[in-house]
Amino acid sequence: MIYDCEIARCIPNNEPSPDLEYCQGWKDFSGMGISVICAYSSWQERYHIYLEDNLAEFQALINQAEEIIGFNSIAFDDQLCAANGLHVKTTYDLLCHVRVAAGMPPNYIKGKTRGGYSLEQLARVNLGYGKSGKGELAPELWQRGKRGQVIDYCMGDVSILKKLYQQRSRLLDPTNGKILTLD
Repeated sequence: MIYDCEIARCIPNNEPSPDLEYCQGWKDFSGMGISVICAYSSWQERYHIYLEDNLAEFQALINQAEEIIGFNSIAFDDQLCAANGLHVKTTYDLLCHVRVAAGMPPNYIKGKTRGGYSLEQLARVNLGYGKSGKGELAPELWQRGKRGQVIDYCMGDVSILKKLYQQRSRLLDPTNGKILTLD
């Protein structure tokens, strides 16, 4: 199963907007809230959308999954889910595996991990196209009632992740064009 989450409240920035709700920052997972979770289940061969009213169904899907795949999900999505009452434990985090293949630690460590390995950058180099938007805009769009755009964006990320995961044995490093050897 492949999954991705979007948050409901904005991360504070230099110029907060008075008409938007904000969490306390990048570690305030309970304050972020979940706007949407999108997933792909390989055993059902279908995509799923989960909103506030059917998050229990997402937990049921998670409970059926033999493998749970995400992108930066160990550091972010799993923790966001946990703070909102969902129990998810990613078994394959593509970003962690890409970092190791690029000679870095699997998890972010200031000064030891470097940029250039976002989902956008991996997609552009390996699929020939990028994401449909920017994740940091998702909570603002959600709060402004553009929920369909946020759902489409989240679903797009799941679709990109699915394609990258399926070709993980031949992914190119976005920073140098060499093949990454992923386990």
